[in-house]
Amino acid sequence: MAYDQVLEQLEMLQSQVDDAQGKLNERRKQAEAVYETLVKRGTAVEKDALKAFEDLELDALTDRTMLDEQMSKAKARFDNLRAKVTKAA
Repeated sequence: MAYDQVLEQLEMLQSQVDDAQGKLNERRKQAEAVYETLVKRGTAVEKDALKAFEDLELDALTDRTMLDEQMSKAKARFDNLRAKVTKAA
């Protein structure tokens, strides 16, 4: 009788272990699917970011002569506006 009870308990434990293993496998599959989705989305974002980065005109931002030209134009506009304001006053 004790043997039968132990055998029943072992079968019940084995059933619980099998259920837990099945749930673990299902969650692992879900995690893998989410991971693959994130990788695909990340690849697309990276592609868009690289394209946007390539579209930037970094030479224009780092070229000192172009920057100096833009500063000269801005100063000239400022001087013209100051002259207009001074004449009007």
